[in-house]
Amino acid sequence: MDIEKLKTLKTIAKDKSILIVEDCNLLQKQIYTFLNKFFKVVYQSFDGEDGLAKYTTHKPDIILTDLSMPKKNGLEMIKEIKFINNKVKVIILSAHNEEDVLMDVIKLNIDSFLLKPLDIDSFLNILITTLGGNELNKYTECLHDLELIHKQKGHVHFVNYFKDMIIEQEGEILTIFDEIISIRIPHTQILAIDYEGNTILELKSIKKYMKFRLLNIDKENDIIHLSRPMYVEYHLQNSTHRQYFYNRKFSIGLHDHHKFFSLDVLDISYETITM
Repeated sequence: MDIEKLKTLKTIAKDKSILIVEDCNLLQKQIYTFLNKFFKVVYQSFDGEDGLAKYTTHKPDIILTDLSMPKKNGLEMIKEIKFINNKVKVIILSAHNEEDVLMDVIKLNIDSFLLKPLDIDSFLNILITTLGGNELNKYTECLHDLELIHKQKGHVHFVNYFKDMIIEQEGEILTIFDEIISIRIPHTQILAIDYEGNTILELKSIKKYMKFRLLNIDKENDIIHLSRPMYVEYHLQNSTHRQYFYNRKFSIGLHDHHKFFSLDVLDISYETITM
């Protein structure tokens, strides 16, 4: 069993619900025990009639169903459920592989078809694909790259615009915990991110750009919290005003009303100095 695929399923299914419709008590119990480790809610039915009722009540994201069942068979149940919601994800689990059954499945726009006895690796692949695994794989790749940068104590480069002025500064990854990325960045970049409502992160070492879901901004501590990184195509806009971050810290003195103040210079641009 592929450990990485198990991790992927746990990530993508943690907020999802699934309905198992299977009349074999032993198989129903085995599937429930497995899926209950990954899905937020797992509903159970032992015949097609109860399966339809459970779907109508709970509206699960995925239906995993047998075809040969008492009271109402799987195809009849799916037809009625598809009438309620034609976009619901359905995975067929069946001991039959006859051509006429497969044609009926195709007509009902079923997402996947699994043969009994259940192969766990095939089951994992189908669950991940049905839940949008391709998109998640890209997300997992981004998260992996960020974790590598974090372990190597590397910095990432932010790009934002503030009133047509490009703001480009480096940030330090503080933590990656529970898929939330916390990064400390200079205060000027915080202001630009707050102004735009989002940010682009450039990984200069591999010449790629990332976009994130912005969770919140801690202005007091100059920390930004991000999630769901995705690689994107991005090109810097042309701008006559470019902001530069002065990497070497230095201080200047300020006299005001016969008092002397020592201030640290944080940022320098063509138009402003931030102290």
